[in-house]
Amino acid sequence: MKRASRLSPGAQGAQTPSLLLPGLVVGSFGRHCLVETPTSQRVICHPRGKKSQVVVGDRVLWQASEDEGTIEKIEERTNLFYRQDEIRTKSFAANLDRVLILIAAEPEFSESQLSRALIAAEAQQIQPIIALNKSDLGAPFERAWARMQPYRSMGYEVLALSLKARPAEDRALLMRALEGHVTLVLGPSGAGKSTLINMIAGLIPIDSGEILFDGKSLSETKIGYVFQNYREALFPWMRTIDNIAYPLKLEGKSKAEVAQRMEELIVSFDVNFDLKRYPYELSGGQQQTASIMRALAPKPEVLFLDEPFSALDFEMTLFIREKLQDVFMQTGTTMLLVSHDLEEAVYLADQILLLTKRPTSVAEILNYNDPRPRTIETLTQPSFIEAKKLSLEIFQREVRK
Repeated sequence: MKRASRLSPGAQGAQTPSLLLPGLVVGSFGRHCLVETPTSQRVICHPRGKKSQVVVGDRVLWQASEDEGTIEKIEERTNLFYRQDEIRTKSFAANLDRVLILIAAEPEFSESQLSRALIAAEAQQIQPIIALNKSDLGAPFERAWARMQPYRSMGYEVLALSLKARPAEDRALLMRALEGHVTLVLGPSGAGKSTLINMIAGLIPIDSGEILFDGKSLSETKIGYVFQNYREALFPWMRTIDNIAYPLKLEGKSKAEVAQRMEELIVSFDVNFDLKRYPYELSGGQQQTASIMRALAPKPEVLFLDEPFSALDFEMTLFIREKLQDVFMQTGTTMLLVSHDLEEAVYLADQILLLTKRPTSVAEILNYNDPRPRTIETLTQPSFIEAKKLSLEIFQREVRK
């Protein structure tokens, strides 16, 4: 997902306060959403009222306010797709043409989850397509394919894929099925969703063919990564400020552009230590701050964080946590956080994916929609306590299996 673009001063000046602008919701983050304008500009918007009924795919009318916007109206929907688990049902996406349900031969998929997805699609008259991945596995795939017989008999389209063994051919097969449609991808962990997305994002090499974003090459897709072992992630022979600036230099930015971005990051993170020192001269918290600043330097579209607080003391954890929240609120950058700390996960996240033991699958996906900014007071709110309690119950249930 692309990051939100701030409106330029000229664009702000061209809009009157009463003017309602059309847009498409392309991302949802709790109380915030990302709206794409007809000119492909992306703006962070907030719905009016305490409850947000906006979902991805909604066509809306929004009103500009400085560098953000307010959603004033949701246009009439052609359909509304719901996601259901054992606990609750929640609206998920709107105005869909098709739903691609991606499952795999291994780990064994849940027919209960598959049935719920099919029922949700049929209820809204959305055409479902089932894609069974890992056809290269032989016997496991044959067993899974046999389980698909009742669904094929009911007239559902079932595609046999091997996204790792035949990436180019199977991507072409998928594109023929999905081209010209608005599609939602569903599936359990291990089904191959990550393989599919990573191939599209250019993180996994493909054997042949090419992948383009609106005609642009993969080199234009920006991804940031904060490693768990930050001590080894920073180059020890470079000064800290040179470590942070390294992605910008790889992009060929001028000295002036690098200096400007460094100043923005220094102000944003309220840096009060000497960035001209080498990483080994800094404390653990300072090194991790530098790692996060480096990941954010090129303004990534997606930021991955692998246990970013595991080696930090409590004071530094609070500081970094607040800075990440600030970054998210300012830019709308999509973030994926790996953590073992339930309080940390619930506090930062809009969605919490709880995993099972091996063979790994998603046990539950919990939504936590308290508004941002979240503060120390958030930790004592009934909604926070309930979300944390439910997360702990699911975690304990899976550990004891």
